[in-house]
Amino acid sequence: MTLDAELRRARDVLFAMDGRPATYGGTELTVLVGGRGQTLEQDPAIVVGDMDIQVKVEDMPNPRRGDAVVIEGRAYRVAGSPSGDGLTWALTLNKDLG
Repeated sequence: MTLDAELRRARDVLFAMDGRPATYGGTELTVLVGGRGQTLEQDPAIVVGDMDIQVKVEDMPNPRRGDAVVIEGRAYRVAGSPSGDGLTWALTLNKDLG
């Protein structure tokens, strides 16, 4: 088995064990939640709940700032630019206030 195949298998096991159901663009997928916090948004100044997640690249091929993600019935928006390693994207989400 190649290194890439081993890494994908290990990733899939982790997502199966610790993942949470989510929806992106009407498609069901699984995400890993890394942390929760708050972000201070300026003009006007409000505090917004945020969350860091990991998602499989094949489940979300091209995430963009502002994309909607629903996790456990709560709506979020992608904030900032995603970073990835070819297997997963690391995203910060802000709670959707709209």
